[in-house]
Amino acid sequence: MVDGRCDKKYNMSYSIENFNIALKLRIDWSELDYFGHVNNVSFFKYIQAGRVNYWEKIGLIEYYKQHKIGPHVVFL
Repeated sequence: MVDGRCDKKYNMSYSIENFNIALKLRIDWSELDYFGHVNNVSFFKYIQAGRVNYWEKIGLIEYYKQHKIGPHVVFL
């Protein structure tokens, strides 16, 4: 990445067709409440698992290992 932009090899357009990765997650019984609803905190774990899985699929993890440059998750 240079100046916050990915190299051409890793540059992707932001159309929905480029986000076609599925991740199957196992919901553990400990993540459910008495009524069988998933605990709100568990959703953040699912989001994190999805984010890391997506980064692996697009090669961002390998890019970081090679160049020591990676993404930053920030709130502006």
